[in-house]
This record gives sequence, C-alpha cells and structure tokens, in this order.
Amino acid sequence: MKATEVNVRITGIDLTDRFEGVVHFETQSGKSYDAYFWGADFTIGDERIIELAELSSGFSWEATFSLNAKREKKLKKGSKSGEYVGYGQIEGINPVIANFGDFKLNLGDWTNDKRIIGEYIYWPISRLEVVSEVLENK
Repeated sequence: MKATEVNVRITGIDLTDRFEGVVHFETQSGKSYDAYFWGADFTIGDERIIELAELSSGFSWEATFSLNAKREKKLKKGSKSGEYVGYGQIEGINPVIANFGDFKLNLGDWTNDKRIIGEYIYWPISRLEVVSEVLENK
C-alpha cells in the first residue's frame, strides 16, 4: 500500500451524474470525511483502499508554518462538501507528503528544503478528491 493510501468504509454516495459525485467514508479511527470522485463505482458498506488528493486555495509560507501552534494532525470540516482545513506534519519532500492524522496527502513539489521535514503545518483544502480506489480483499 502506498503511503498516501488509506483504508475506508463507504458510508454514503451523492451522485451528480452516472460517473461522478461525492463519496462519504469513515476511516479506521471512526472519523467521517467526504471527497469528490469521478469514474469510480462505490457501494455503501464497501471496504476500500483509496488515495486522496487535494486542491488548495492558495499558499502562504508564513501561514503554512505558523498557524499550527498546537502541533495537531487533523482535518477540520469546512462549510462546503469536500472542504477542510488541514493541520498536519511534513514527512517528506519531492513531493511534499504531510500526515493529517487519519491519512497522508501529497501536497505537490513546492520546496527542496529538507529543514521542513518534521514541521507542523496549516493547509487549507478547497476540495478533497479520490484519485484512485480498489475494492478491499477480504
């Protein structure tokens, strides 16, 4: 399993058409999230391994490295479906991988500075998306 993949249980599906919509899922910790998808075939109750990606609303070096003073790893739900405020810890660069508690996200390739590894960050997420999924083997 890739570092950015996570085991989930599908708890709901809101289709916008036959091939896309919003999937609601629960992680192994019992926390619930929702993310946009396209081209996937989800069934409520399925156990899946999914990989998530994010679209950010903007980047500020100062905000990213100063707004997680509590050193948290979590996603806080925003006002829209798939929208979150992320509080996490950088685990690697090239690309930047951050741990947000229940899962890790690839945040892109925006620095080569190894000194950020281990730093806690604030990361606004405009849209959480499922980029790959497989049916869990039982």
